[in-house]
Amino acid sequence: MKLLFTHIFSCVTGLTVLIIGLTITPTFAQINNRPIQHTIELAQKQGIPGQRLDNLVQRAREKNIPDEEITAMLQPAVEMASHNLPFDLVIRKSLEGIAKGVQPALIVKVEEKLQSNAVDADQLTDAWLRKPTIQNMVVRTGETQGGGTYRNKVLTTITRVLFQGTPRKELGQLLDDMAQNDVATLMNAKQAPTAIGIFPDMPTSNDHPEISRALIIEAIREHFTTDQIQQLPIAMASGIQLGRPAAEALSNIRSEKMDNGTYTAIVLQELFGGNFRGGPSNGIPPGLENPHARNAHANGNGQNNRGNGRNGRQ
Repeated sequence: MKLLFTHIFSCVTGLTVLIIGLTITPTFAQINNRPIQHTIELAQKQGIPGQRLDNLVQRAREKNIPDEEITAMLQPAVEMASHNLPFDLVIRKSLEGIAKGVQPALIVKVEEKLQSNAVDADQLTDAWLRKPTIQNMVVRTGETQGGGTYRNKVLTTITRVLFQGTPRKELGQLLDDMAQNDVATLMNAKQAPTAIGIFPDMPTSNDHPEISRALIIEAIREHFTTDQIQQLPIAMASGIQLGRPAAEALSNIRSEKMDNGTYTAIVLQELFGGNFRGGPSNGIPPGLENPHARNAHANGNGQNNRGNGRNGRQ
């Protein structure tokens, strides 16, 4: 009897331990999953908000993505954060890929491209913000760089532009043009990221980036608001599709027949003045009310400079 009781007690005890083990083990393993937990802890130490990390992990697990692949997706963000680069771009891209059902390996490749773009953008941003004209603009327009807030805004914009395929050389030229004293003194710190950001969206940027640069710079010179600059690519696309005058003026810009910005101003006036459908509805920006008269006055005569620019350099 004693032996039978001992045997039964041992069986019950073993079953109890087994049940408790089955109940506790998954939770314990989840909390102490070393690879992903280590990456999450490291990410938080580098300043990535825990809520952003939890959201990404949850979305990925809902798609049955293994923790090893989630860890791989988190790694570029951690590395970017450790170098003060815009890590949230990577997290956003990861969430976008997860939502679309993209394979984790492809998501990581996109993240790595973004990371590479961010490294290049970091160099461009620092070089641009060190220029005296840009430093004066930032101070003059009351934009603070405390805590790197404005730097991060510019850095994030430049990273996006490079990620969209804009060659570094072309973007560098736009930044140099914007840093010219006669441009920077008319520009405010809030306009600058917008002007940089629209560059890849301009319909002329792929084949004729010099046209896009000329129009962006002229828009700044003509006191376009931030919203008007933002609308420039759409207005430009509509103008090219619907109006020969724009194509004519663009041809003159392309062949370097500009006369102190005459043709660039004409394109902007026609786009924003309502001659081409699809442009902004708030009218012609300040400074573009009469570019012909403005340039005629600047050249000391009352003739139509559009005609002079077109025919005077045959």
